[in-house]
Amino acid sequence: MVKIYMKSVRPKFVITAMAILSLACLASHMAAAMTGGSIFGKVYFSPGDQNVPADTVVSLVNGSNKAEFIPGYNVTPDKSGFFQFTNIPNGFYRVYARAPYYSEGYSAGINVTSNDTYTAGVVLTAMPYYANITPSTQHVPYGGKADITVQVSDYWGRPVDAGWRILLRSTIGIMDPDSALTDKDGRVYSKIAWVDSMTPAEITVFAVAMNGSSYALLENVATPTPGASPTITPEASPTISPTATPTATATAIPGASVTPKPTPGPGLMIAIAAICVALAIRYIRH
Repeated sequence: MVKIYMKSVRPKFVITAMAILSLACLASHMAAAMTGGSIFGKVYFSPGDQNVPADTVVSLVNGSNKAEFIPGYNVTPDKSGFFQFTNIPNGFYRVYARAPYYSEGYSAGINVTSNDTYTAGVVLTAMPYYANITPSTQHVPYGGKADITVQVSDYWGRPVDAGWRILLRSTIGIMDPDSALTDKDGRVYSKIAWVDSMTPAEITVFAVAMNGSSYALLENVATPTPGASPTITPEASPTISPTATPTATATAIPGASVTPKPTPGPGLMIAIAAICVALAIRYIRH
């Protein structure tokens, strides 16, 4: 009787292949994490301009601390206002934009967690620059009143949006009210009363920024073309940066972020690769 002994052949090549595949997946995952995500979006201008103003800048900032700019992430949008950031590390961000004679603006917070593409939108609103004052009468009798209408315009002579806080100050008499919000036509209304002097009253108009500071508006003597270089030389310039934000409706439109698909974390991938390599070594030795 002949006994035949057969030695089992373990599929070492299969186990080794599994280990190599796991390591490859881990390397791919780590490479994707190093590549980072992308943010694609657009800057909108109110009132709507056909051309993006010159010197418009778009930057990436810390989503929790908007004063912290992310180095290396500054771009100029194209002529339609579109922009893109690539190779963004995982983190929480906002998109910041500014342009001359417009309020600054921020997007909604964007949580970058993978190499997916996220979207964002930023709205910039034209700031008050000019104020034309129209009184109902040039002569106010003692104890009488005069209605005051103020047309507030942006740098290009267009009525500003509703919601800007405007202050009215007079050298003589009392302004009632002495502050108001612009309406949908960019106008504010007041009255001047108790003018008890023959000296003409000088009314000065100011716009208020979000931080509470104010700057004087100028009388509109010319209307430059939107998007073109200035054609007039104003007698004075605003006392604050032209990136101030109004106290009411001029805010960023959250850009809808794209929710990324969940992917295995690097810790899990490392553990799987380590187990496969250990099994490969054990079976090779036997």
